[in-house]
Amino acid sequence: MTATDIQNGGAGPIVTADGTPLKVSLARALRRQRLFALGLVAPLFIFVAISFIIPIADMLFRSVENGIVEEILPQTVKALESWDETSGELPDEAVYAAMVADLKVARQNRTNTKVGQRLNYERSGMSSLFRGAGRKASRIKEPPYKEQLIKTDKDWGNVVTWQVIKQFSPGLTPGYYLAAVDAKQTPDGAVEFEDAEKAIHTKLFIRTLIISGSVM
Repeated sequence: MTATDIQNGGAGPIVTADGTPLKVSLARALRRQRLFALGLVAPLFIFVAISFIIPIADMLFRSVENGIVEEILPQTVKALESWDETSGELPDEAVYAAMVADLKVARQNRTNTKVGQRLNYERSGMSSLFRGAGRKASRIKEPPYKEQLIKTDKDWGNVVTWQVIKQFSPGLTPGYYLAAVDAKQTPDGAVEFEDAEKAIHTKLFIRTLIISGSVM
């Protein structure tokens, strides 16, 4: 029976030579063509994904990723959850005890400078504060931790220091994008722009656009 043969006296569907309905046969042929086309495109897609899509996605994630503070100071981040950073008062003894414990571990792992470098992007002086903090904290054996830690460096008695630590303890942050446009996030969540004298990134962006437009 050919594709033009009709079953049941002209009332049945059109079938192919092997008895398969023509509609099913055409669907199979179309599916094979699509799979063949996909096979031709797949190597190019994989190449583009490995060379462009994955690196771009990784860079976009890195632009908001901020896990270093929580990773190095886990006990401190946990203790700071109950502290009101807008109260204007320093954290309690439990937070300082957690910081001392984290600094001791960070010194052993040699990671105290890493968290200092990260926080230094948000407030100048944080790098130097954490650089020697591990060694100084190792000397603190018993309470009161708050009083003793402040004695090692007066910045531990500054509310702003703890506000910065808490503000940038979440795993994701808009800080990098804000810094790119000469802005920063205040402890209360508002966005604050730098003074015109310190705003260098915006000027560079505008200058680049002007030069690019002129060249074009």
